[in-house]
Amino acid sequence: MSKDAYDLVYVLRNYGDGTTVAVARRFGTIAAADEAQEALVILAEDVASPDHVGPMRAAEFLTGRHDVAAQADAYGYTQEFLARVRR
Repeated sequence: MSKDAYDLVYVLRNYGDGTTVAVARRFGTIAAADEAQEALVILAEDVASPDHVGPMRAAEFLTGRHDVAAQADAYGYTQEFLARVRR
């Protein structure tokens, strides 16, 4: 599960132009689906703070330990993505 969290952050950081804009655009093609909206709710819950499960698992996979900076990065990228798709 830690790899899944890391993979999500990796895509948010590296797909397209290196911002969350390209991922948000692609997500827009499926955003109307019930499953996509449910996924956004789950993601928002998992990344509600840098100390929630998503950022913690992404950091754990990347660094092998609790890492405040890696958690903050994971949190920031996922929050940016969520803000873009909710506009």
